[in-house]
Amino acid sequence: MTDDRIHDVRRFTGWIVGAALCAAAAGLFLWLRPPRVKTRPSFLVIAIDSVRADHVGAYGYPRSTTPRIDALARDGILFEEAYSQAPWTKPSVASIFTSSYTSVHHVLFSKRVVNGEDRTDVLNAKFLTLAEAMKSGGWATGGFGQKIHLRPEFGFDQGFDRYDMHARRAENINRRALDWLRSDDPDRFFMYLHYNDPHYPYKPHPEYARFGSTTARVQIDGDTKRAFREGTLRLTADDIRQLLDLYDGEILYADTLIGELLDRIGGLGYHNVTVIVTADHGEEFLDHGDITHGQSLYGELVRVPFIIGGSGLPASARGRRSRATVELIDIMPTLLEMAGLPRPPDLQGRSLAPLLAPAIPTEPGPVTAVFSERRDPNDADFSSTVFDGRWKFIHDASLNRVLLFDIETDPGEKRPMEGAGGEIVGALRGQLERWAAANRTLHDKIRPEDDRPLDPETERRLRSLGYVQ
Repeated sequence: MTDDRIHDVRRFTGWIVGAALCAAAAGLFLWLRPPRVKTRPSFLVIAIDSVRADHVGAYGYPRSTTPRIDALARDGILFEEAYSQAPWTKPSVASIFTSSYTSVHHVLFSKRVVNGEDRTDVLNAKFLTLAEAMKSGGWATGGFGQKIHLRPEFGFDQGFDRYDMHARRAENINRRALDWLRSDDPDRFFMYLHYNDPHYPYKPHPEYARFGSTTARVQIDGDTKRAFREGTLRLTADDIRQLLDLYDGEILYADTLIGELLDRIGGLGYHNVTVIVTADHGEEFLDHGDITHGQSLYGELVRVPFIIGGSGLPASARGRRSRATVELIDIMPTLLEMAGLPRPPDLQGRSLAPLLAPAIPTEPGPVTAVFSERRDPNDADFSSTVFDGRWKFIHDASLNRVLLFDIETDPGEKRPMEGAGGEIVGALRGQLERWAAANRTLHDKIRPEDDRPLDPETERRLRSLGYVQ
């Protein structure tokens, strides 16, 4: 090789090395550069699947299942009496997204048979969803989780710039949510996250199985649910203890990952984020003779945690516990008022923003009752409940009975009042009837029924979980 050629090669090599060093230096600068501070208001709604309120430390649970959520509650507002609108995910989240009761939006079933064809309920585009309202107001919108019922084919992606319900576990949800915030780098965001880990079959990572049992004799899935309900599988007290230990481990895992996510969001420069942590429904462990969820309207299934906190909460509103009875349908009007956006017509929830005002917070106006329901009002096994802060009234059409509980003296709903409380029953029955009539009127105005074909693979997965027979 000639001297000139050797010189050219060395010069080219030096240029390559120099360029690489410059690029590395630039990357290092970007890595070291502090994130730009984002002070415009952002909103984060976190739903943890199947978490009943009485398994959260801030609600009095003695096990340390939720240290990060408890810390959020201590520095925020905790609602002691919060209720889901349905005892399973699909209708419950549809109520969160639309601020409407299930007998209005009718997103109920994984599988219906319509004219001999298998169909599945979807969220009708007639509704203005929370994500659509936030997007129209200028917020970037993202939804992430692991939930087959909430996938785009069921209509739940309406209004989201980025939507992904295929993450396997909480760490995957965090990764996708943070990747979106890093890549799009919005000045403000609305994000919905759905952590599914506490949902059966209760298989916590080994390091989170800290509450006794690390395995269970019975693994809860679609087959064991059916066997139990058909009477061919018996669950012992030891079985329930093992399942509760693992369930609590899953809650701890989700809580830890939620804490990590909140830390990372702050590290990205977001310093005005209002966070709502709740659950779509609870979970039963033979409290009333059954397991998992969907089967009743007792407190273990419809009483859920509801905490508002985060850096977006005014200092004067921090460190409070509210006795106001609230519902998941209150999330949408609350966030829209906080964002300064108009309230759309026909929302059925109420805004809790008066509790969060910088002035001295006051309780919202008087609450007469909150409501939950199970299945379609036209079904023979429809049931509904009304709770007014002390008395809980359940109308169970499937068994043609009504139940009245005094929650102050019987919080576990174990002792229905027999032959007493006739006047109370009459008043609560009247409230339930007026509520049902208002729902029918709004439903008839919107006419939201919508369904799509149920594809075989989705049906197979739903059957494995016990949601399709």
